[in-house]
Amino acid sequence: LSPNNLIVLRENDSIPKLAQLLIRSHQELQRQASKMDSNNNNNVSFSDILEASVGALHIIAKDPSNRIIIRDLDCIPLFVR
Repeated sequence: LSPNNLIVLRENDSIPKLAQLLIRSHQELQRQASKMDSNNNNNVSFSDILEASVGALHIIAKDPSNRIIIRDLDCIPLFVR
């Protein structure tokens, strides 16, 4: 991503949406683990969604302003799990 894209993503509230996707996919993975279920109704792996969300947030975090937003959304603990 170019630095200009990082600003546009921030201005369009993409960071909170990605963080929400990260949190929800993590919660769904925990729920599925208790039921031994690996896919949702659309046959999309929540572990793939989780991985993509973390990757996107990692790239977006290259911008210092975006890092502050990510930190304030309190999703960093999920990065280290």
